[in-house]
Amino acid sequence: PSFPPLDGSPRVTGPKADQIHILLEGVMKDGKATAMVSFAKQLSDTDIAAAITYTRNSWGNKTGEAIQ
Repeated sequence: PSFPPLDGSPRVTGPKADQIHILLEGVMKDGKATAMVSFAKQLSDTDIAAAITYTRNSWGNKTGEAIQ
């Protein structure tokens, strides 16, 4: 449960704004950072968009979206 699969994940196939927010801000639980930290300082906006596009269109996820 700490690392849920990305294949078929509602966070990956749902609204793209939610996934963008997760990669830019990370995930907090009870006011504390989780293992899913922000990638805003490690990756460029282009790299983040590419990662999101990849997860939204890989495995069984076929959103057909390209994030820019």
